[in-house]
Amino acid sequence: MNGNTCLFEPLQQIVNFADNPEITESCRSLTQPQQEHLFMVMKSEIGSSLKVWAQLLSTLQIGSEVQIKIYEEAD
Repeated sequence: MNGNTCLFEPLQQIVNFADNPEITESCRSLTQPQQEHLFMVMKSEIGSSLKVWAQLLSTLQIGSEVQIKIYEEAD
């Protein structure tokens, strides 16, 4: 991933997942082990993103300078 995509992508995937009735409907047909695996993957992705945000906030709280570059993706 480039830029700050690693910060936003997991959270955006959750929003897209929750807002898409076709995806949520198809997930109902998953077996319990498949649902558990999906949950663990999503939990890991969200956790990774939140750790990066926590590190960033911690750095800002101690007064360190942080430079953030955000890149737009071309369609």
